[in-house]
Amino acid sequence: MAYRTILLDLSTDGTIEARLDAARSLASRFDAALVALHVTPSLDVAAWQGGWSVHIPPELVEVLRRASRGARERVRAAFDRACGGDPGATWREAEGDPG
Repeated sequence: MAYRTILLDLSTDGTIEARLDAARSLASRFDAALVALHVTPSLDVAAWQGGWSVHIPPELVEVLRRASRGARERVRAAFDRACGGDPGATWREAEGDPG
């Protein structure tokens, strides 16, 4: 069985470099494209939990946005270090439910 594309979830935990190395190795082994995906959780003004609506103050929303932006930038930098210049590696990002 040959793989054409390997999709790698790049969450913001401490194993990004190891997972990038493993994914690049697999992509090379199978002559496959590597697609790295970073999903930023969406930040809604109202949070729903158990049927209750909870208001999140705008100041907190901004703090969470800055933290998400910083995490995305760190993950992207790790991807660029590991895959920069590799035409078979693609960066993708989205906002939503990481699950």
